[in-house]
Amino acid sequence: MVIEDALLTLFHGRVTSSDGAYQIRIPKSEVEMGSLTEDSLYRVAILQSEVGAGSSTASLKERQPTDEEMAGRQGLTPPVSEGEHRRVHIESEGAEGDGVAFIDTGYAVFVPEVQVGDDVEVKIETVHDSYAFAEPVSGRVTGASKTSSR
Repeated sequence: MVIEDALLTLFHGRVTSSDGAYQIRIPKSEVEMGSLTEDSLYRVAILQSEVGAGSSTASLKERQPTDEEMAGRQGLTPPVSEGEHRRVHIESEGAEGDGVAFIDTGYAVFVPEVQVGDDVEVKIETVHDSYAFAEPVSGRVTGASKTSSR
């Protein structure tokens, strides 16, 4: 998946129905951080959330950063830098099947080839204001995927 540098925010949510319309709620923190403003017009992309084979959506641990975590990010530089190694805990699954870890104040790190529940050492590859992409460091995965056949 290609994500443009013009991306203002990235979060996940469920589609709900209310009064004959469908909605996805935007976390309050996205507006408070200054990424979005009320009454403004935005382009929105919706990506299908894929669940890995043998998993159910109920088994995925979905986590959004808390409002306090995200409010604390306002005006801050990313808490990681390209080339840095970090140990992270995979807390949820992204729309493309990547694992998602949260660092410090809710900063999202997307990691391919891991599973929810894994603790893994990663190398940060690409850094953006509110998220980063990382690669697992070979042989350092623990948790759910330790026994998987990847």
